[in-house]
Amino acid sequence: MSEENTEWRQAIPEQYHEMGVVKEADSMEAVFQRVQDLNEYRGNSIRIPGEDASTEQMLEFTQKLVDKVPGVIKLPQEGDEGYDDMLTNVYQQLGRPGEASGYTITEPPEGVSMEAEGFQAFGELAHSLGLTQKQFDALAKRELESTLTGQTNEKTKMTEAETAIKAEFGAAYEGKTNIIKDFLAKNFPSVKDTELATFGLETCKEFLAMAEKLNAEGGSSIDTGLQGQEATAMTPGEAQARITEIRNNSAHPYHNRADPGHNAAQEQMRKLYQYAHGTKPADNGVSMSISV
Repeated sequence: MSEENTEWRQAIPEQYHEMGVVKEADSMEAVFQRVQDLNEYRGNSIRIPGEDASTEQMLEFTQKLVDKVPGVIKLPQEGDEGYDDMLTNVYQQLGRPGEASGYTITEPPEGVSMEAEGFQAFGELAHSLGLTQKQFDALAKRELESTLTGQTNEKTKMTEAETAIKAEFGAAYEGKTNIIKDFLAKNFPSVKDTELATFGLETCKEFLAMAEKLNAEGGSSIDTGLQGQEATAMTPGEAQARITEIRNNSAHPYHNRADPGHNAAQEQMRKLYQYAHGTKPADNGVSMSISV
């Protein structure tokens, strides 16, 4: 460095020549600029309080961070003055709507109403927990998908149960189910309006057996109208059992063309075969001959 370029240092007391701001500068103007920069830095810098700092000093430090650093949020502590308002402010900055009604579901499943009572209750719960809109949307979609899957599975289960009951009772379906409903209404009124498919086939068969047993013992009468349905309608299983009994009974009029009751036995067998195959017989007087 030339002697001319160092003349400006002579104007500075010698004890300061080794200071960084002087030693690193190449002119008096540079020294002044460096000092100014340092002063501005000190004005904008935030000193971290030590372990002996007071509560007031810690609060002042926290507020400086909030004011100067974008995105910094002061988390309130229980017991702080204005805790509830501070917590509300934090939730809103994070993305919680101002009111529970402000939650929405992006692309809600078909048939889902945003005004449904269950949805409103879910929104109120989410709001009280401080969920953001994004968190609510994800959680609500998952809950709805689970609910809809459960409803679909339950509907499928009910359909399968109803199909099984119809297959079991065949042409006797209406009569048998009416007997079961009458039995439930008289003995278990709390479930009298429940769809029979809810109970399943095996339970329905148990109800039917109990109803018929009680009726036979005189403990619980079946309505006359229902008795008529029971007498003229059989399940496929019952009809097949009767067919087997008749075929295995060589003395039955069905096997003897000369027996006066042979024609009636043939008509009986015709109806039994139709019940066994799940078709309600037509009362048109047509006889069906069966070779034996």
